[in-house]
Amino acid sequence: MFRPVKTKKVYEEIVEQIKKLIVDGKLQPGDKLLSERELSEKLNVSRASVREAFSALEIMGVISIRPGEGSFVQQVSYGGCLNRFLFCCRLRSMISCNY
Repeated sequence: MFRPVKTKKVYEEIVEQIKKLIVDGKLQPGDKLLSERELSEKLNVSRASVREAFSALEIMGVISIRPGEGSFVQQVSYGGCLNRFLFCCRLRSMISCNY
């Protein structure tokens, strides 16, 4: 009936907020995000949390980080999403086979 309560890490909340802005159309592909310093001040979080969120978003293919230029919203590629999904499925089946 009840499930354990899971608390989100700060960087996960930042990731969710940025993803929601993209889904809602408030951030478009090519848009430059605020700097780590600016975003950390706006959200009242540490720069380390923002940096971790940016890294996670870059790994997901949501943003690109260009040293010296900033972080930019990426054009979502359905092929890229599908490839990551298929990779996770294969990885899961490989792990399942080993146990």
